[in-house]
Amino acid sequence: MRRLRTGLRATVTAPFVLVLTATNAAPAAAAPPDDAAAYLVSQLTDGDHYESEFGPQYGQTLDAGLGLLAAGGQDASVEAITAYMTTAEAVSGYLHFGDPAEIYAGPTGKLGFFASLVGVDPYDVGGEDLVATLLSLEGPDGRFSDVSQYGDYSSTFSQSYGVLSLTAADGVEPSEASVQLLLDAQCDDGSFAMTFTGGACTGSADSTGLVVQALNGVDPDESGSLSDDRIAALTAAAGWLVDNRQPDGSYLLNGLVNVNTTGYGGLGLLAAGLDATSTTDFLESVQLPDGGLPMAPGGTSDFYATAQALPALSLESFLSMAPSVIAAGVVAEVPPTPTPTPTPTPTPTETPTDPPPSTEPPTATPTSSGTPTTSAVPTPSGSTLPATGGSAGSISTVAGGLILLGAAAVLMARRALRRT
Repeated sequence: MRRLRTGLRATVTAPFVLVLTATNAAPAAAAPPDDAAAYLVSQLTDGDHYESEFGPQYGQTLDAGLGLLAAGGQDASVEAITAYMTTAEAVSGYLHFGDPAEIYAGPTGKLGFFASLVGVDPYDVGGEDLVATLLSLEGPDGRFSDVSQYGDYSSTFSQSYGVLSLTAADGVEPSEASVQLLLDAQCDDGSFAMTFTGGACTGSADSTGLVVQALNGVDPDESGSLSDDRIAALTAAAGWLVDNRQPDGSYLLNGLVNVNTTGYGGLGLLAAGLDATSTTDFLESVQLPDGGLPMAPGGTSDFYATAQALPALSLESFLSMAPSVIAAGVVAEVPPTPTPTPTPTPTPTETPTDPPPSTEPPTATPTSSGTPTTSAVPTPSGSTLPATGGSAGSISTVAGGLILLGAAAVLMARRALRRT
């Protein structure tokens, strides 16, 4: 049973200003995710990992572990995945691509974060100190960068997992520089792109949903408040997610509906405390008889899409799966929007959202035609994620001007905040 979090709730009212009210609420009741969880379990090799024709897929195995953890009732499978992913062989294959001289930031942060969520010591995973490894990749500017002969494919995705990992681990916190790097990467419209460009960029629901969780994640045992800038960025990003959600609750990738993009957009909504009912309803509407979800409406069941959509389908974010490990710093609410009937869309090109490179040798890289090509070296599976369709509307437009009022109130009130 998850513990209740007692304290102050930061509520967003039109036009998107944070105000504070006392609250003592349990997490929202989950939508039925059992069939999706059963589908994932049925696709596991030896019951503990996912394989493609190219061998073990460590990143997707972790996605499944996170999804099953969110769904609940899958303790045996989560334990099996944990046991597999914490072997020295898996750590070497995922973090180092089998070469000790290679170190990838995204996998290091993602595995460390997962380890903390499931109660494994991130300081000793498969014989490796993941906290020390991650910190060794942090530069003076706070960026967690890859060390690889193939280049540096670190991104806002890998940065977010690094921040989440250090927030969840005992005895360490992410540096101010590592958080500031994410803040500086925010696009003018409130979204986040995969790259660190910032300013006049166009983000995606994938990146924005994950960055929102990284910026809003706090150690439940710490009493510190989020900074003004951090709350302002969260509010602008939350506004973008609200404005760019389609009428049927989905999110777009390359201008087309994409299921795992919708899943990650939903994670951002949930992490900010926003109403995600229409997004969950959309995910349920495309679920297939075998329990799986397709990459796009009308497609066949896809392990990757199902794994990344399952937390949102379960009405859980990364900040609610293990409240004693990591929790949301502020919670924002806006009035729910109507949920019309989804309209069919063409099948988009699959764009993986696992932190690049994929680190499962060799990798399948989507092409413009949608036909994968293979490569025997690490491939940046999402370092140039295409922009999504749609533009920010009224909420995110006014967020920047109004957030300072709410931010100041939040900071004053959260000094007395206690989490239990």
